Amino acid sequence: MNGDGTLSGSLDKDVLAFTKKHKMKVMPLVTNGGFSRAAAKAFLGDSQKEATAIAAMTAEARDRGYWGWQFDFEQMDASDRDAYSAFVRKAYAAFKAQGLALSVAVIAKVSDRPSDYKDGLWDNLIGVYDYGALSASSDFLSIMSYDDPDSKGPVAPFPWYDRVFTYALARVPNNKISLGIPLYYWQWNDATQKLVGIGGVEGIDNVLTKHPSAQIGYDSAQKSPYIKYSASGVSYTLWYENAKSIGEKLKIVK
Repeated sequence: MNGDGTLSGSLDKDVLAFTKKHKMKVMPLVTNGGFSRAAAKAFLGDSQKEATAIAAMTAEARDRGYWGWQFDFEQMDASDRDAYSAFVRKAYAAFKAQGLALSVAVIAKVSDRPSDYKDGLWDNLIGVYDYGALSASSDFLSIMSYDDPDSKGPVAPFPWYDRVFTYALARVPNNKISLGIPLYYWQWNDATQKLVGIGGVEGIDNVLTKHPSAQIGYDSAQKSPYIKYSASGVSYTLWYENAKSIGEKLKIVK
């Protein structure tokens, strides 16, 4: 979504053909100009630009046969909270009139206290999302519950994941909650406690191949598996997800 309310970008034609063939629902994500703070401020609260944006998405969805849209607007100021909620409310009403669905991606929250978030994250990233207002004006919220910014271990430690879920349930109907689960690892330098790697299955396989004596374990408090190994005299810990850890998260959902 550009600052003037127009759309840019496209979806792969082969993907659309595949989903149509298999009767799969397609809900593209639309972002604020590639997570541009300026793009969001340029049209939020401007009724003409908002109308242009809603009309563009409605026409695109109709022409392409989309199920609807997901708003993945990020990096916005907390001061834009009410303006963003109002825009979502307008879009939801317009989409419903056309039989389109709307979901909203939101950064994971554990409270409404700015002091609970480090490095100005509340003002610059998290505070803009009013879970109650956004869920009332959408079919569901996609909560980005797969990345704890305070963690020095697992990507999504279970205690943090539980706090995110508890916060959401107090503000969002449970049938409108979609929880994200991390399917990637974080690799830490144990001495410096710095994040030195992010990856997936291929990276895990490479570590186990190169370091057959690596220690594989499971932290019962964090409910997360890990791999510990040394390379060139440096100790590393790789935290990832497996069937057991994902099963624990699914228990919360159930």
